[in-house]
Amino acid sequence: MMKNFINWALRLVPAIILLQTLFFKFTAHPDSVAIFSKLHAEPFGRIFSGVLELITAIMILTPKTTFWGAILGFFTMIGAILSHVFIIGIDTNNDGGKLFFLAVTVIIFCIILIFKFKKTKMYSNNSSIFMLLLDILTEQQNALRKISPEIYTFAVPSLDGASIGGHVRHSIEFLEILLNSYSTNIINYEKRKRNIELEKNPEEAINAISNIISNINLPNKNLILQQTLEGVLIEIPTNFYREIVYNIEHCIHHQALIKVAFKEMKIGHLIHKNFGVAPSTIQYRETQNTN
Repeated sequence: MMKNFINWALRLVPAIILLQTLFFKFTAHPDSVAIFSKLHAEPFGRIFSGVLELITAIMILTPKTTFWGAILGFFTMIGAILSHVFIIGIDTNNDGGKLFFLAVTVIIFCIILIFKFKKTKMYSNNSSIFMLLLDILTEQQNALRKISPEIYTFAVPSLDGASIGGHVRHSIEFLEILLNSYSTNIINYEKRKRNIELEKNPEEAINAISNIISNINLPNKNLILQQTLEGVLIEIPTNFYREIVYNIEHCIHHQALIKVAFKEMKIGHLIHKNFGVAPSTIQYRETQNTN
């Protein structure tokens, strides 16, 4: 909780400073007009810088783009500081250097954000894992919308009496544990709620999946995985993205079993042929088909 508060404070300070200047720039306030007239950039430079600072503030406030927003803010403020030093002066319009020191403040916070979120940015190229998870979960929702509660809860003989609902609940609860662990930094998949409603009601499962989809796309961070082995609790270092990948494989595994249930009940035509098939297997099959 404290870490999240600090992260948001680091975002809010530069964003608020940037946003509060927009009124002066977009309303052609005399002080703003005077500054950009000295820079021989009135009115286009004033409007352009306002738009640039608005974009920068939005990017800084958006967790997925904080790193790039900080980069943009850093170079924008470098330009502002150089303008103060070499052209318009530190004390602009008798403000006692207020604008200059606000620019320095923004650049300091941008530097902090760049270093703080650099590791997250290194992992951001893995955004494809979220797209893959989205596809898998959306496919599962589509499948559930096509069946009745009776089919959803039917004890499938070839699955040792397990139901489609049981497999859906299991995979959902793993993802919910991962999502909830983001704030605590501790994952323990053994502490599942085993929510019977998810197992009995396909609509409950669909809604739970929607909630996961809406909230799971988060920056990477280090986590601790807890697991009990032979009565001993062990802790293993891991990270959020690694656990996303694990849960993708976990979902695919259970979807493969769900496909068995669909086929046994003669409703296999309701799901896509690649439902419950690993991406690497799909790619391999496509390669074989083209040869």
